[in-house]
Amino acid sequence: MRRSCRPWALLTIGLIFPATLPSRFNAASVASADEPAAIAEASRAGTAAPHPEPVPLEMPVVQSLLATHCTDCHGGGADEGGFAVESLAELSTLVSDFDTWQIVRQRIHDMEMPPASSEPIPDGDRDALVQWIDQAIRQAACDPSIPRGPAPLRRLTRNEYRNTIRDLLGIHFDASHVLPSEGSGGEGFDNAAEVLLISPLHAEKYLDAAKMALEHAERDERARQNLTLGRTDRGRGRRGGSGDRPQESSPPAAAEVDDETRAHRALQQFAQRAYRRPVNDEEITPLVQLYKAARADGGTFESACFYAMQGVLISPHFLFRVESPNETEQSVPLTDQELAVRLSYFLWESMPDDALRRAADAGELSDPEKLRAQVLRMLGDTRLLDASLSFTGQWLGTAELGRTRFPDPELYPWIDDPTRTAMRDQPGYVFAEILRTNASLLELIDADWTFLTTELVRLYKIPRDQLQGEIRQHLVRVQLPEGSIRGSLLTMSGVMAVASYPKRTSPVLRGVWVLDNLLGSPSPPPPPDVPLLDEEQVESGALSLREQFAVHRANPTCATCHDRLDPIGFALENLDMVGRWRDNDPAGPIDASAQLPNGKVIDGIEGLKQHLLDQRDVFIEQLARKLLGYALGRGLVAADLCALDTIVQRVRDADYQAHELVLAIIESEPFRTKPRIQL
Repeated sequence: MRRSCRPWALLTIGLIFPATLPSRFNAASVASADEPAAIAEASRAGTAAPHPEPVPLEMPVVQSLLATHCTDCHGGGADEGGFAVESLAELSTLVSDFDTWQIVRQRIHDMEMPPASSEPIPDGDRDALVQWIDQAIRQAACDPSIPRGPAPLRRLTRNEYRNTIRDLLGIHFDASHVLPSEGSGGEGFDNAAEVLLISPLHAEKYLDAAKMALEHAERDERARQNLTLGRTDRGRGRRGGSGDRPQESSPPAAAEVDDETRAHRALQQFAQRAYRRPVNDEEITPLVQLYKAARADGGTFESACFYAMQGVLISPHFLFRVESPNETEQSVPLTDQELAVRLSYFLWESMPDDALRRAADAGELSDPEKLRAQVLRMLGDTRLLDASLSFTGQWLGTAELGRTRFPDPELYPWIDDPTRTAMRDQPGYVFAEILRTNASLLELIDADWTFLTTELVRLYKIPRDQLQGEIRQHLVRVQLPEGSIRGSLLTMSGVMAVASYPKRTSPVLRGVWVLDNLLGSPSPPPPPDVPLLDEEQVESGALSLREQFAVHRANPTCATCHDRLDPIGFALENLDMVGRWRDNDPAGPIDASAQLPNGKVIDGIEGLKQHLLDQRDVFIEQLARKLLGYALGRGLVAADLCALDTIVQRVRDADYQAHELVLAIIESEPFRTKPRIQL
């Protein structure tokens, strides 16, 4: 069968970017609308937080307090850290600059601002100011008139493409390796619509990937039988890849009619699964035409079907997650099929399975109890691990281990590919297990179990006789010995590796990692011309890191940030660059105690764990923010804070159980609805 020119047939038939694809989707589009009653009724607990009661402060009083205590560094033309008090002079900034307001709130609450060198805010004023910011932001976020977050058209990520091809074709073959890599956007994830661009290179690579995947499926007996609905060529022509030319001529005309009917059914079923929705005859006709052209060119039934399936795999209805546009004046609920797609790509990073698709076709996902049953079923599926590895790897930064971040090969020559893979994937396995078993989300901070391999047991230097059960080459759940520190994200090797320099630890990098990823309190970039540490003194042990940073903090410009970063980083100093325990560094015994700006003392790793547990609601809000952003595939907007507030409250009321976090996100207004498109 001649295929040298056939790819152009796929392009010219209009399967790439056909006119039927909704063109009004825009990643920047937003809408203003009330929450529809259908969604309110569908949610068990409701998704809109009640409007908070105002506190006895008004905006002029708030501005007066900020001016009194903040203008020396952040007013009158001074904008240390990129912040000026004048930028928050209007109530409207509670929506337009809500991220800045939250940072201000966090700094004041943690007594990090004003700095120790300035007059402190009286406790009563501090408490009132924090309470006002909390309630004012929430009150503004729950106003139904403010813009809702968009529901943008999104292309499948490389991971989603790989998993979808696997489940669609029933093969274990990674066709995504030929696709261009993606960046991150939104809340820091590669599934954010704004980074999922498409170019002529993508079109070419998607055609290559489709051909490779289908050729692999055609060689697999089970996949071939499933995709062609059990029809075989029974020796008519040589079987092989999609590009193979048959050895015999086409079958008689009577059989051709029967084959065409079979091909129509096979292609219709394939397209419905690939497009993740019902399809009509207008969509199937071009595919049947491709099948007929391939048969006329000498192809067998199977090779012609697989050739036509290439058209499906390069269609935007496969490559994009397409939802029908909402042209009403308010947000509307997703259809059951659309909700099924959001569910499966949130929890599995893949297409809906047969059970979820049947539930959607029957309208069962509009029933809260049946929706809940589907979610709990999906949380027990092995495909949950795919999404967990993707989410945690990007949230925590461990996905970069072995890609852009490597432990120093001279210091750690024994860290090979299997060890790096275990280091990178350990957080994802732990998070998936917490979701699967409905454990407490606080076990991410402190637990008496973890996942280990034989390589990680050696790396962590855990005596083998203290571990029960069989330890294998792949990650398995292990009960830790009493007193072990290893049941925490904080002490995982992959985390310590991405929060260290290759040749030494860094209290600053580790402090930034904890504050940014776990507490949602990022630090501004360092000012220009900041002097670097003397690496020779650090490596020689002439000065300890603590002594070096004490000199560094003597500079008032540096002290503001380092006073909040360094104590957290010093608490982790007993862990080296790959998370192994140590009592000494080149300068001598390690002192892992430190004092926070508010006077609280953290003593080592256990003290840091307790510090995070003392701020459990801050941690849960950060986790919920990240997971909601991942589920929506976009950055959060001010209106999402109303849903976020309800999500956090539900998790708190459920004693931090993991299922409640997932259910609260899925039942939230942003996840369940489409806003009105603004043209």
